[in-house]
Amino acid sequence: MNFVFSSSDMAAFAGQLLSSVIGLLGVFVGAHIAKSGSRKQSYCDSLRAAYSLVFERYTAWIPTQDINHAAALVGAICSAMLIAGPKTRDSLNDFLDVMIKPNPDSASCKECLDNFWNCAEEEIRKSYGK
Repeated sequence: MNFVFSSSDMAAFAGQLLSSVIGLLGVFVGAHIAKSGSRKQSYCDSLRAAYSLVFERYTAWIPTQDINHAAALVGAICSAMLIAGPKTRDSLNDFLDVMIKPNPDSASCKECLDNFWNCAEEEIRKSYGK
């Protein structure tokens, strides 16, 4: 058997090959974009959850200033520091310094919490691209 391909056959084959390659490239680029967006959304959700826990633990600690609530707040602060951005991590570190004192001062804690709020809000807005 002798196979002979005309130039129109070769052009049709090249066109199909090119469209297949472009289609595969589109699939991989689309998957990469979806994965990147999913990862970013997951990170933003983790930030919100960690930061919300700090505020939740603070509101549990402030009325009674019980040692158990203080320990839970310190744990939430340390946990949030693991994923926080540099500026927010610094504000959390200041908050932690106040909380590990034998008798944390409420006014100092509120000041640290306000600073943390501002840093966290800015970081989350940047993470969401707003």
